[in-house]
Parts: sequence; C-alpha cells; structure tokens
Amino acid sequence: MVFRRRFSLKQFIKDRPHIWAALYLLLYLAQFFLIEHITFRNYYICYLPIDDYIPFCEWFVIPYVLWYPYLTAVGFYLMIQKDGEEFLRFVPFVLGSMTLCLLICVVFPNCQNLRVESFPRDNILAKLVGWLYSADTNTNVLPSMHVLASMASHTMVLKSRYPLFRKKSIRLLSLVSAVLISISTVFIKQHSALDILAAVVLYIPLYFFFYGYDPVGRILRRRREKARNKEIETK
Repeated sequence: MVFRRRFSLKQFIKDRPHIWAALYLLLYLAQFFLIEHITFRNYYICYLPIDDYIPFCEWFVIPYVLWYPYLTAVGFYLMIQKDGEEFLRFVPFVLGSMTLCLLICVVFPNCQNLRVESFPRDNILAKLVGWLYSADTNTNVLPSMHVLASMASHTMVLKSRYPLFRKKSIRLLSLVSAVLISISTVFIKQHSALDILAAVVLYIPLYFFFYGYDPVGRILRRRREKARNKEIETK
C-alpha cells in the first residue's frame, strides 16, 4: 500500500523561503492606489497622431483584463520552484518595473484624453470597458505598465530553464498574450501609442540591467560562495 504524504503549507514555505518576496506586491498596490488618488496641477497629455487612426474595439478588453491572470500565472509558476532564483528575478524585473512607472508618473504627471464618450455598440464587453473607465483614471498612463510588465513577463518565460516554460507551445502562448495585451491598451482607449513606445524604450535598459549586469545572479552567486567557504572551514 502506498501512502501519500500530506501537503503541509508550513513545510512548503520553509522549502521555498523566496516566497516572502511576493509580499512586495502589497507594497506596490499601496503605492499604486496612493498615486492614483493624487491630483497634480499640470498633466502632460499623451498623444500621437496615429491615435486618431486606431478605432475603438471593445473586443480588446478581453486581452486587456487577461493581463492580470497572465502575470499571476508566470509569477506563481516561478514562485513554486524550489530554487527560487528566477522568482527572485521576477519580483524586481516585473514588479520593480511597474514601480518605476509609478515614480515616472509622480515626477512627470501625465494623462490621456482618448476615451470614447459613448460606445458605438451596447454589449457586455462595452459595459466592461465602461467599468474599467470608472475604476481606473485616465492619469498615470506613461509608460504603460500593461505593456512593460507583459514584455518583462514574456522575457522571464523565454529565459526560464524550468520544463514548462521551455515548451514551444507555452512560449508561443506567452508571446501571443503579451502582444495582444499590449495592443489592447490602445484599442480600448486606455492608452496612447506614445505610452506603448515609452514602455518599449524603458524596457531596453531594464533588460540589459537585469540580464546583462544581473544583480540578482551576482547576489545569489556570492551567497553560494560564502556557503561553500563556510562548509569548507567547518570540515
């Protein structure tokens, strides 16, 4: 007879101490809601002429809201791995990038005036867009956190050495998700094309910082070296 070992949350966390890094999400959310309720005197209006040629399409609200489960799925899969190395990159790269967007919005207050006043069609998707409009202001839009975090998350998938993320089907699904989420921001008039461009420009130095300089990898390697040296000294 085979007895299955009972799941222990305490042991699960003990085996994965990096999980505590996920608490940064609470700090980020507090920062986001605080900044969303700050009213600045002057705002830079984000706009590019191409915005006038992008039609409103409520169907794009589907990939727009899928941003939340997409980031959650990538982050959760990395979090439950025992070594935790990639999750410790995910937190500063993805959530840190979003925090940087908030700081830019404080230093450089911005908004967009592209939202439609009345929806061309009356359906459940248009109602969902209306709810998003009421729940999220048209300020703090540059750079687009939807775009920057999607690019960072897809990069995590491509760079991952874990079995699930090495599958071509998963990588393709991640790419399609990141692209659809990014373009959805302009089709439901939550962002200007300028916000997407700013996110792409900001992504480039962040990528080279986290994967070129690799601060997380450096810290983890130093820890491993210290642990090995300590083990050698005790023998």
